[in-house]
Amino acid sequence: MGFSANGSMVGSSAIVGWISARGSSGGVKQYFLRGRTSSQVVPDKGNLHLVGNSTFITLQSSWLFMVFQLQLQTNQPDSWLIYATGPTGIFPSPPGFELIKHLDKTSSRMDYSTADVGNPQSPASAPSQSQATDSCNSKLNLNAPFTFGTNNLNCLEVWNTKGFILRYSQTSANMWSFVLSTPDTNSYIAMGFSPNGGMVGSSAIVGWVSSNGGGGGLKQYYLAGKTPNLVVADRGNLQILNNSALITTLSSRLYMAFQLQSNQSHQRLIFAVGPVGVFPSAPSFALTQHRDKFSTSLNYATG
Repeated sequence: MGFSANGSMVGSSAIVGWISARGSSGGVKQYFLRGRTSSQVVPDKGNLHLVGNSTFITLQSSWLFMVFQLQLQTNQPDSWLIYATGPTGIFPSPPGFELIKHLDKTSSRMDYSTADVGNPQSPASAPSQSQATDSCNSKLNLNAPFTFGTNNLNCLEVWNTKGFILRYSQTSANMWSFVLSTPDTNSYIAMGFSPNGGMVGSSAIVGWVSSNGGGGGLKQYYLAGKTPNLVVADRGNLQILNNSALITTLSSRLYMAFQLQSNQSHQRLIFAVGPVGVFPSAPSFALTQHRDKFSTSLNYATG
């Protein structure tokens, strides 16, 4: 957990804690984030004045709890808070206590007087409580021009850590309806159908709605490879029913809907979320590399 003057990593000071999976060792240290390379992330340095003996980290019921106190020369800490999680199974160790590049990160602004947290700003925004407004226990109530019924769709939480919820139904022998609901992190969202669970060779539906009023869009892409020139807009093996595809936003969530003409959809599904504030644009609608991805297998009959 870091404290930043402007929401960015560079120039911030952070408290980093860890406990190994076996509980054999752990630690808490302050780091000064002078730059983005490992040599510029310096342990036991920083602008945070920690109260002596106030820092500790403990593991309870598969949750980590990291505690510390700060002595401040101002009324409150920096209002920008940054968070990160490290790669699995890799921890700082003596003598250098070098910090390996984070696995995921987010940034948000805190109003300490009201305990209000603003929208995430980093390139890896995590869903906030205000974004978690959809669940499989609730019905869709969207003022959107769906071309198919949404009341009797099956519902699954397909990517829990990112808040991705998928509703689907086989509406006829060769027709499938889908609604993907995700937190709106000012990023594109993608759902692909894969022959083997991998990206390459898959076809994906990608949608976006810009938070700055720049509009939105929804396109199919053929994922022929892992470089931008091999991710081709308006191509793919999905037969999308005309006028069935749309994307809309409500209560800090995106809802992407479409219908496919198919006897049986691929059971291997892939999902992705793009970088914050970077969207496909004319004329090429090139897709910038995702910031996170997920692959799963779905038995449509049993859910």
